[in-house]
Amino acid sequence: MMKRVFVVSLGMASALGADSQHVWRGLVEGLDVVGAPREWPSAAFGGLRSTLVDLQRMRDALPEACADAPDTAVCGAVALHEALHKLPGLDRSAVPPIPLILGTTSGGEMDHFVESGEGARHAGVGASTDYLAERFGLTGPRVTLSSACTSSAAALIHAALLIRHGLATVAVAGGCDRARQADVAGFHALRALSADHCRPFDPERGGIVIGDGAAMLVLASEEVMAEHGWPPLAELVGFGMSCDAFHATASDPTGIAIALEQAIAMAGVEAADIGYVNCHGTGTRLNDKNEADALALVFKQALPALYATSTKSQTGHLLGTAGAFEAAISVQVLQTGVIPAMRTVRQRDPSVGFRLVTNASVQTDPDFVMSNSLGFGGNNVSLLFKKPPTRRSAHHA
Repeated sequence: MMKRVFVVSLGMASALGADSQHVWRGLVEGLDVVGAPREWPSAAFGGLRSTLVDLQRMRDALPEACADAPDTAVCGAVALHEALHKLPGLDRSAVPPIPLILGTTSGGEMDHFVESGEGARHAGVGASTDYLAERFGLTGPRVTLSSACTSSAAALIHAALLIRHGLATVAVAGGCDRARQADVAGFHALRALSADHCRPFDPERGGIVIGDGAAMLVLASEEVMAEHGWPPLAELVGFGMSCDAFHATASDPTGIAIALEQAIAMAGVEAADIGYVNCHGTGTRLNDKNEADALALVFKQALPALYATSTKSQTGHLLGTAGAFEAAISVQVLQTGVIPAMRTVRQRDPSVGFRLVTNASVQTDPDFVMSNSLGFGGNNVSLLFKKPPTRRSAHHA
C-alpha cells in the first residue's frame, strides 16, 4: 500500500530574502529585486539584469557549522537550515537515515568546466549535495539530479517515491543553484534574455531574467508526521514527468500536457478541481505560448476559471532551483489563500485563456494547486498539492 506524502517544512533563499517568510512577503508586496545591469567578465553579454543574491547577506544568515560554505552551496545551506530548524522534536535516531535529493543545472560549477584547467579541482555537479548532507548530518541516500530547469521538481518526485514505497519516512528535497557566466552565455546565445524585467504571458514579453537561490522542502509520511506532531503544510497528491522528444530547446504542448495529465490522474481529481497553477512561464515567446496551449489541452472548459501566474516575473528564473522554489510558493498559496500578482505584466496576451493575476494579489481558497516546470531537452514535470486540513497564518507560511 502506497504511503501518503506531506510537506511538513520548507526553507527558501533568493534575492527576495534569506528565509521563506521574507521571500513570501516580498512576493505579495511586489518587491522589485531586478538589479542594475551586471557587468560579467565577457563584455559580449555584459549589462544584462538579474536577480542574483547578495552572497554576503546570505553568508550572514548561515549557521555556524556552514561558515566555510562554498559560494555554490551558501543559499542551499541557508534554506536547509531554515527547513530543519522549523521541525521541533526531530529525533534523527528515531527515524531511518534521511535522504537528501538535490536538483541543480550545473551545481554552479559551469565556469570551471569552461575555463581550461579548472575542472579538475572541483567535485562537479554533486558538490553542493555532498557538502550539505555532511554539514547537516543527513546520512540517507544523497542524489543529485540535473535535468535542466526541471531538476529540483524532479528531486521532489524522487524523494516522494522513497516515502511512498516505505524506503524513507522523512526526506529532504530541493534545489540549489548559483548562476554563473556560462549560464548567462548560453541563454544569451539563444537570444532568450530580457533587457529589463521578465513579463510572462505579456504580448510584449522579451525573455528571461536570470536569478539564483535555493529552496528545500521536508517531506514526511503520515505516520511519522503524526508521531512528531508536525502540522502538514500540504499533501503532495500527484506528480507527472514527460519528455517532448521534439526539440533541444523548444517545448511541445502535447508533451507538456502528458505530465499535467499524469499528475491529475495520480491525485484522482478533475482538472476543474485545481484552483491555481504556478506556471513555468519564463517570459520567452514560445515557452509561454506552448505552456498556455498545454493548459488549454488539459483544462478545456475549466480554463477560464483557472487562476495562473508565473512567479518568475518577480524572482527571475532560478534555473535548476526553479521547480522546488515554485513548489514552495505553491504550498504557501495553499497556506494563505493568497496568489501573488505578476506586477511586471502590463497586459495579457489575447491567446491566453486562463485568469492571469496581475496588478494586485488575489485572495482565494484553492483546494488544489499545481506547479509546472519545463526544461531544455523537452523535460516536463508537474506537481500537484492538496490543501492540508488546517492552515497556519501567512506569517508562518
